[in-house]
Amino acid sequence: MMATDSSEATITGEIVRRLRALRGATDRERRTTLAREVATLAVDLREHYLVDGRPDYAGRSHAYLSTMRDLWSKAGYTDADERDRAQAQVRYHVGNIVRDRIPADDLEAAGLQTPSPRGQSNTRHRARSALAVAATSAPIGDTDADLVRAVGAALAILQRLETDRVAVLDGRERRLVVAALSRIEDRAAALRGAADAEESNGRG
Repeated sequence: MMATDSSEATITGEIVRRLRALRGATDRERRTTLAREVATLAVDLREHYLVDGRPDYAGRSHAYLSTMRDLWSKAGYTDADERDRAQAQVRYHVGNIVRDRIPADDLEAAGLQTPSPRGQSNTRHRARSALAVAATSAPIGDTDADLVRAVGAALAILQRLETDRVAVLDGRERRLVVAALSRIEDRAAALRGAADAEESNGRG
């Protein structure tokens, strides 16, 4: 249950409590819920820090950043990889909550883009879907150069996918991504094996 007391001390205490729970959570849905609650509290906390007389909705002030670093430390996030993964989850929800809650004028004053991470992700998804359709429907030419371009295009698509976004996937979407990546890994290994074998034959 979220705290009703909006004092800074209460908010920071609740953030630490939920960050500790997030560390111990193994269920993906539970982790998502906790990350969203931490994000909501983080946005609440930003209203206690002012930049040019306005709440620090962007979360860029030294005072706010220093406080958040202390809270993550108090919650026991000493391992850098663990902290980075959890912070990626929280950042995603913070971006959505700020844009859902804060008026457009205040967002602009804080230097924040109007589209939320959710909205940006949807836009990118539509663009990548169109690219994927084009990539899978267009024939690959017969020349070596055509093959090189096709492999380069596949790599370019994968490089544009964001690890932060993948880290916060849940349920069916996560399973689909894991299954697809496994197939990509198998296919890449098969192609690499064929290339290595051909190179060895050429040397022999």
